[in-house]
Amino acid sequence: MKNRLKWAFFLGVATAAFWVVDGWAFCVQNDSEAPLFARSLDSTKFQVDIPPGEKKCCVKCVNPQRDKTTLLIVSGYVPVSRNSQPGWQGECRVKTKETGNITVTGSLEELHCQ
Repeated sequence: MKNRLKWAFFLGVATAAFWVVDGWAFCVQNDSEAPLFARSLDSTKFQVDIPPGEKKCCVKCVNPQRDKTTLLIVSGYVPVSRNSQPGWQGECRVKTKETGNITVTGSLEELHCQ
C-alpha cells in the first residue's frame, strides 16, 4: 500500500511538472503569403522554416527565469553560400510571452508580427 501511495505521489508530481514545463512554449502561425524563416535571438535554439498557412511550435523553449524570447522572422531568406549573397526581403521582430502565440501576416516584402 505504501509503495502504491509513493508511486501515485510520484506520478502526480511528474504530471504537474510536465504541465509547468510544457507551459513554457510558443507557436508561430504563418498567415502571410510567403514562406518564413524564424529564429530565436537568445539561447533557445529555435530555428525553423514555416510554409504559408502552417504553424510551428517550440515547447520548453522559453526559460522560466525570462518570460520572453525575442524572435527574428524573415521572408525571402537566402542562406550564406558560395554562389549567393545572404539576406532576406521582409523582416519582423517580436517578443514572445509564456504560452504565447505569434501570428505573422503580410507579403514577401513586408511582414507584420503580432
